[in-house]
Amino acid sequence: MKKLLNVLFVLTFSFCFSQTSTQLIDSIIKVNEFHTECTGPGCWKSKQYLNWEKLKSKLSTDEIVELSKHQNPVIRTYAATELIQTSKYPLSKILNFELTKPALIETLDGCLGDYESTSSVIYNEYWNKIRFEALEGTSNNDSIKNLVMSKKVKADIEMKKTDSIIIFSKNKVDPLLYGKALSNRTYSRGYNSRILELLLNYNDFVAFNYLNKHYPKEYDLQFRTYFKTKFLDAKFETENEIYDLLGFIDFLVESEDSDLKKIAINKLKKDDSWKAEEDWFMKSLEKNGIKF
Repeated sequence: MKKLLNVLFVLTFSFCFSQTSTQLIDSIIKVNEFHTECTGPGCWKSKQYLNWEKLKSKLSTDEIVELSKHQNPVIRTYAATELIQTSKYPLSKILNFELTKPALIETLDGCLGDYESTSSVIYNEYWNKIRFEALEGTSNNDSIKNLVMSKKVKADIEMKKTDSIIIFSKNKVDPLLYGKALSNRTYSRGYNSRILELLLNYNDFVAFNYLNKHYPKEYDLQFRTYFKTKFLDAKFETENEIYDLLGFIDFLVESEDSDLKKIAINKLKKDDSWKAEEDWFMKSLEKNGIKF
């Protein structure tokens, strides 16, 4: 009889625990926003974040790992960032999975609300973590701080592994991640064909800038062919794509080659999407003495 009561107690406790965890998950999903620890002008913890704190306190590491694969992207992001902060699961494995489920979520950090990709939030959690950790015991000089953080990101093995996953991923990748990955370090030549592919297939300015910075003569002919053909027909419609277009236009109008300048003008005459950010483009043209 005593054994039976003990079993019933354990089952009842487990059931209550499970129900409470489920209720917290449901509450977080109902709000469906990712709040950081600091929100609002008073930098307080929102109810959404407090619910996450309650939930994670009830879970084992294995259970949080499982939540990092949850169907809801906000739950996945909370679980993934917790694993990163506690160094209990590698970023490369988390992000490799997340890239198979691209999603945008509403975020709130301080007073700043935004829509961000889950992969970008997760990546930046690790990127910021290792940079800030590297600053411990360093000088207050800003130049030295930036150098220390840059060296850490460049040398970090997990960061290298994750950046390689991003560059070679066949899934849809947030363009901001390409920017980070290609800015973090110089890669071996074995990466070049894939980086060129990012330019030719996705009109990615960061990919172009990387190859033009490190191998300008080697890829000059391919660049010119791209600008004369694919570039003129490429669609630049989203906010990130318009940033890419601005980068290309800057490069073309700053060139001493009159043919490249003409390509820039023809592209702007052909497209309208850039007019949403017309001031930026006009400043670029005016700075280089071009009337449009």
